[in-house]
Order: sequence, then structure tokens, then C-alpha cells
Amino acid sequence: MLPSRRLKMLIEELDIPYVDIEKKTGIPKSTIQRYASGTTKKIPIDAIETLASVFGVSPAYLMGWGDTNSTVSPVLTTHNRQVPLVGRIAAGQPIEAIEDVEEWLTIDEQDSVDFALRVHGDSMTGVGIYDGDILYVRNQSTVNNGEIAVISLDNGFPDSSDVTCKRFYQYGDTVALRPESHNPVHKEQVIKLGEDINVRILGKVVFLKSHIENR
Repeated sequence: MLPSRRLKMLIEELDIPYVDIEKKTGIPKSTIQRYASGTTKKIPIDAIETLASVFGVSPAYLMGWGDTNSTVSPVLTTHNRQVPLVGRIAAGQPIEAIEDVEEWLTIDEQDSVDFALRVHGDSMTGVGIYDGDILYVRNQSTVNNGEIAVISLDNGFPDSSDVTCKRFYQYGDTVALRPESHNPVHKEQVIKLGEDINVRILGKVVFLKSHIENR
């Protein structure tokens, strides 16, 4: 069996994204794709050895010199953990944050995520966050200007707090919560700290899972 076919077979059997292989090997994703497609006729021996180690196979097996693999577990084998999906948040006008856990979602244990929230609204469609999407969030009380954050707003009574998702900016005692939407109804919200509304950052949005598959 040709090395390209064996490589493609391993990638498909283990269902490993090319970007994950790139992270583990340092070999560019485009190069790995060329290896697997057979576009690059000869795979360098150092690449063979590196790829074999992360797939948990011998270099000889990856080269196609036999059908029996004498291997060890692949480096790319992942371990999962679960995080809570807690209510939903607004990507429009803030809405009540429901803290009850709806369900537990499975993620890779290496993902720096603490909880997930479901989006309601269309004020962040400009960055690909749509109504129904699930946001994965890392707990942290500060973010850099321009980062997308989950933010709690209340008027002094935490029990009545609302939660929203926006780009966060702070200049002195002024906070700006900026939408990024194709809908012009959404405007930037500017808040003077210490006056009417308390602002608390709950976390930074790390990544999202679309509610609509293959969008």
C-alpha cells in the first residue's frame, strides 16, 4: 500500500482534523493534505517518522510495508470531559440569564472551557454568532479591549442581572459593549461605571458550536 493511501486511511479511521495533526507535528496542514492525496509523490522520511509517532504506528506500517501494526497508542488520542450548558444569553438586548444546567456537553479535556451558553438574538452575526448557537466560555473576570465576552449587567440587585455577549471595551470608567451585526437596529451600549448599571465580565468566548449544522 502506498504511504499516501495508508496515511489517508489512518486520518479517516481516527477521524482526526488536519489542523490537529498540524498542531502535533508542526507540519503545515496543506502539506499533510498533499501527502494524503498523493499529490506529493514522496513523503520525506523525517515526516514519515513524525506522522507515525502521532498516529501511534510504526514508520514501516505508515510506509505501507505491511498490514500489521506493532504500535502503541496514538499521541492524538484524546480524552474528553463535560461542561455545563447553562441557560441562554442574549446577543441582542440583554435577557435574563438562567443558571439552571440544561445539559452537559462533551469537549476535549485540553480545551480551555468552563461552561457553555446558548445564544438568543442576532446582534453578533457579523462574527458568525447566530441565534441558537452555543458559546463555549472560559471563566475570567477581565478581557482585552475588542475581545468577545459574556457580560453580566445589573442595577445593584444581582438576582435581577441580565447577561449579554458583545465585544468589550473599557476606557477609564466608561465601558462600551459593541455589537457586530448585519441588523442595523443593534447599537453600541455605553455605560458609565458606578452610576446606574453594574458591569461584570463572566468570561471570554473561546469558540462556538453552530446550532445549524454545516452552516
